[in-house]
Amino acid sequence: MRIECPDFKIGEILKIEVNNFARKKAIVRWLGEGEAGLEFLIALSYREAEKWAEELQSDQGAA
Repeated sequence: MRIECPDFKIGEILKIEVNNFARKKAIVRWLGEGEAGLEFLIALSYREAEKWAEELQSDQGAA
């Protein structure tokens, strides 16, 4: 996952919550120009990823 970030550190563990989905732990893997790359410590299930993608698409359609 790529996010905009102020000051994370590589290796930092974060709790991520997006659009009312369950919180997930992720680790910062890379940093660059105000962005960070995160890796979930426990992968999203196929159903979670599908539901998340559907919600993101509906949010973008409403904008």
